[in-house]
Amino acid sequence: LAVVGAGKMTRLLVTHLASRGLEKITIVNRSLGRPQELQEQFPDVDIEIKLMDDLWDVVGRSDIVYAATSCEDYVIDANLMKENGLGGGGRPLMLVDISVPRNIGSDCKTIDNVHAYNVDDLKAVVAKNTSMRQKEMIEAENLLREETSSFCNWRESLAAIPTINQLQEKANMVREEELNKCTKKLAQNENLSERELEAVERLSRGIVNKLLHGPMSHLRSSDNINDQQNAIKELSAMFRLQDDKNDRGGKAGRRTRTRNGR
Repeated sequence: LAVVGAGKMTRLLVTHLASRGLEKITIVNRSLGRPQELQEQFPDVDIEIKLMDDLWDVVGRSDIVYAATSCEDYVIDANLMKENGLGGGGRPLMLVDISVPRNIGSDCKTIDNVHAYNVDDLKAVVAKNTSMRQKEMIEAENLLREETSSFCNWRESLAAIPTINQLQEKANMVREEELNKCTKKLAQNENLSERELEAVERLSRGIVNKLLHGPMSHLRSSDNINDQQNAIKELSAMFRLQDDKNDRGGKAGRRTRTRNGR
């Protein structure tokens, strides 16, 4: 990896490449001053310094060469490469021109195994990547909206849990009361075994669970918070859950007062 020039663009290039794990690079420049400053600025990067007299030797042994000089003429073009024994057919070479005005001739693309890119090519790559990232951002936003909506629906569904618990408690209380009455009568029949009485118990639970399945599913499936609140009110009124809650609260209060009176 090599770069021709040691100005601002080279410093930015080395900064970027160093952040990606660059370990070694060759800098070709007209003088030693600026390359030596870059050596001091990037102590973790092995920077080899060469003067312009060694340009073609560096190009010949490099896989990628960046050009970033302030020169107004081409530093590398097809004729110069051919004159210096780099006329193609050798190892693949990538030339990247990041300077303005251009330092690498577009005719380098005509040489076999040489791939030349300039600022316009890089802009096209950036535009393509930007378009892809914008598309990914839209997809991410849509996914975020979906997940947010799912979370909000889940959080709102928690409001139905107390009503579901009350409904289950009341249904189980009624079941136990009626089962106790029924069991006393059935127990008088000496022909019924313990296993048969247990079957009656399971039957009562199965009936209650099936009857409650519809109302509880309706509460859980309400997507809109207003619909869910209305469903809670309707079921509470239908099964008189609030009355039962008040009755339990009153009984608890009376028990507390009785204990305190003692």
